[in-house]
Amino acid sequence: MIDGRAADESAPGYEGWRVVAALGVVTVIAYGTSQYLFSLIVRPVASDLGWSHAQIDGAYSWGLAVSAIAGVPIGAACDRYGARALMAAGATVLAASLALLTIVTSPFEFQLVWGAGIGLGTALTYYPVSFTAVARWFRYDRPRAFSRLTFIGAFSSTIFYPAAGVLIARYGWREALWYLAAVNLFVSLPLALAFVRRAPRVRTRDGDDDERSVTVAAAVRTLPFWTMTVALSIGYLASTVILAEHVAYLTGRGYPSAAVATAAGLLGVAYLPGRWLANVGARRLAPTLLLAVVLFAEAAGVALLAVERSWAGVIAYLAVFGAAYGAMAPVRGGLVAHFFGPTSYGRISAIQNLPVALGAAAGPVIAGLVIDRFGYPAALAGCATAFLLAGLLALRTR
Repeated sequence: MIDGRAADESAPGYEGWRVVAALGVVTVIAYGTSQYLFSLIVRPVASDLGWSHAQIDGAYSWGLAVSAIAGVPIGAACDRYGARALMAAGATVLAASLALLTIVTSPFEFQLVWGAGIGLGTALTYYPVSFTAVARWFRYDRPRAFSRLTFIGAFSSTIFYPAAGVLIARYGWREALWYLAAVNLFVSLPLALAFVRRAPRVRTRDGDDDERSVTVAAAVRTLPFWTMTVALSIGYLASTVILAEHVAYLTGRGYPSAAVATAAGLLGVAYLPGRWLANVGARRLAPTLLLAVVLFAEAAGVALLAVERSWAGVIAYLAVFGAAYGAMAPVRGGLVAHFFGPTSYGRISAIQNLPVALGAAAGPVIAGLVIDRFGYPAALAGCATAFLLAGLLALRTR
């Protein structure tokens, strides 16, 4: 039976849409001042402090590990208390960590601050937390809400790559980090406190909860949980390889490095139609079929990269792979809610994210070994095969 909240979800004045907008802005800033920032500061930090790239890159891996592990208790807290305090704390932690990075004097200190500080801050502000909040605010319009949230989030790379690049070039990496810390403190923190409210508990007219939910213990005993987790782990392993290596691959193919970097920076623009298509597809396809379509599209994008012979081929790769990768976020966000409901969404998605994050972290390491021994064609073929395998697993999920 349709409840009062469901009747309001499509209304422009529904409070959940203001929550989505606030979450979107916080997400843009969180990803922009962590994930997209890192690649921009590696070279200036190495040049300024005389550290190797391996010493600096290790911090990023530690950050991924901390974020994945911390996500489990954070998911449980989000289920119980809501996202407001968590995202406010995350903005504060990110601001403090960025400020502390300006005074580090050793690789160990850099790895500690980025790994522990940025890792914890991202666990508190990235999509797993915002998805949990959205899952509670929406039921019937949930696919559109996930799509709108991730549509806003797609602008993170488009805004912060050039903005952070200009700050670093003009003021140096240390002063640039102070400005980015201020954005977290004076934009994200007030938005989280003012607008990220907890969804009201709604009951239907017959008195039952408005949506059936599954406990964590019951969810992890189901076959769909594990087939989805394996499919996502394989898919994210392959996509991380592509995102880490496509610039080097195309540069090695003879394309000018500056032009390749500019083209790769536009990948975020390709996310936008993908996230719109994810919303359209969610209304017409079963969630696991939609996941399979996205994974097969990523395989097609890799195939285009492997056979490119001109800029037209590069643009085709960016368009297809970018749209498919962009669609993955809202599709993934909707899967847990579809199978298991919103009540334990944070804990279930956090547990699922552990192997997915490990797969993503392992991808570049495995790719490096394959590329060193067999070359890029073997690595690209392996990624395409991984996407196809993940898509087949998604199709087997019922």
